[in-house]
Formats: sequence, C-alpha cells, structure tokens
Amino acid sequence: MEVPLPPNAEKTAQQKPVEQRSEQRKSTKYDPMFSGLNEQINNLTRRIRILEERYSNVRKKTQVTDQNMIEDVKSLSTDIKLINQDVSELKKQMSDFNEKTVILLDEIKQSVKKHEFMEFEKYINLWEPMNFLTYEQAVKLIKDYKENQETAFNKQI
Repeated sequence: MEVPLPPNAEKTAQQKPVEQRSEQRKSTKYDPMFSGLNEQINNLTRRIRILEERYSNVRKKTQVTDQNMIEDVKSLSTDIKLINQDVSELKKQMSDFNEKTVILLDEIKQSVKKHEFMEFEKYINLWEPMNFLTYEQAVKLIKDYKENQETAFNKQI
C-alpha cells in the first residue's frame, strides 16, 4: 500500500524537475557558446519560415498561372474550332462560286459573237420583217380573195 503524501509534498516533488529544467535553460541562455548556437538556430528557423512562405506564394502563383493557362487553352481551342468552321464554310462558298463561274463562262462561249450578231442584223434589215403580214391579216386577205373569186365567178355565170 502506498502512503499518501501531504499536498505540499506532491507539489515539491513535481516542481523540482521543472525548476531544474528552467535553471538549466537559464544557464544555457547565459552561456556564450550556447547563446551563439541558439541565435543561429533561431536565425535558421526564421529563414526556413521565410523560405517556406516564399515557396507557398510561388506555388500559389504557379497554380493560378496553370489555371489561367488551362482557361486560355480552352478558349483558344474553341476559337480555333470556330475559325475552322468558318474556313470550311468559305471553302464551300468558293467552290460554289467557281462552279457558277464555269457555268457562266460556258454560257458566254455559247452566246452570239458580235460579228455574228452584225451579220444577223444585216439579214433582218434586208428582209424587213416589219413589212410581213400578221396571222390575222393573212386570214383576212384570204377571205377577201375568196369573196372576190366568188363574186367574179357569179358574174360570169
């Protein structure tokens, strides 16, 4: 069985190692050899924190840059697709235009040349088609002729 210690005895037993440690710390603070080493460790720790912060900032910037590049690539990809569609549409329109041009050139080749037209004009002027009879005029002349023939025949009888 354990014998309980008085309340003061417990505190003193627990406080002794803490007090000894704090005395050791105090003694190392004042020791010139350990104080220089302690300053170097603190300085190195501070530098490491600064480097870690810089690394973290660079990492964040890199991440933002990567995200921006991904967005730009997507945007450029979309733009390229639209441009390719426009180019293919323009190619189709150019092809249609070329086909229509070929057809128009064929029709122009088949049309009447100026000298042929002038020759045709000479024949028309020679024949004077404005002096030709119309269908109605021809029918009337035939009727009149028949009537004249009948009347002349009747007179002879």
